[in-house]
Amino acid sequence: MSNYPAILYDSILTDYPNEYTGQVTEWMGMLTINHDAGTDVTCSAIGLARHSLTGQGVTVWYSTNGSTYNTAGVFYPTPGKTFFGLFEQQTARYWRVTIPGLTGFTNSFAVIKLGQALRLQRTIYGGVTPPRFNQTGLKVPQVLQRGQFLNRHTYAKRVRTTYRSDTITGSWARTNLVPLQDHVLTGGGVFYLWRPDDYPDSAVYGFIPSGIQFSNAGPRDFMSVEFEVSGIT
Repeated sequence: MSNYPAILYDSILTDYPNEYTGQVTEWMGMLTINHDAGTDVTCSAIGLARHSLTGQGVTVWYSTNGSTYNTAGVFYPTPGKTFFGLFEQQTARYWRVTIPGLTGFTNSFAVIKLGQALRLQRTIYGGVTPPRFNQTGLKVPQVLQRGQFLNRHTYAKRVRTTYRSDTITGSWARTNLVPLQDHVLTGGGVFYLWRPDDYPDSAVYGFIPSGIQFSNAGPRDFMSVEFEVSGIT
């Protein structure tokens, strides 16, 4: 699965914001998130969007008995960038995420997801614009009532990126992409990495506003699959 694009859309952390609403979760000191899934669940990824972290280590833990925890992965999100970390999948009932905050400061994030990443069946090929090369910003000039120019303020950085493959097998699409389609068509957001191995720092959190476009690619069991992710870096 080397460099096959990864998507995280479902989250087991139902007590925390797993979709972007404009609200943020704030804390000081160490944030510890404990989750009892009630039964064994498989996880292989964690994502954070609109976070204030400046290099602190985010640790994911798992446990089969609720008392002894093992480390699934340790990550150091880059300041100011959407974070999407992949780890070797583990199956357990009990999960924990620890995020140390900066002492004396209020720390925050807008979205957190912990779940199983979907690795797409085919890798990216030529003709797709990487997220970092397809960013836009909204700059608004600030002026006084009498017209004097003060400065310009960047309100948002937006990014768009696309995925397309003409050789996705129909059976794989039905099993893996139909649930994703159901999620995005109800307004659910996703974390997306176009080349996880080469560019793990190029994650996007956003939406697939037009859904996933499917079409039959010929007499064999192949489908053409295309979608666009629009969101924030």
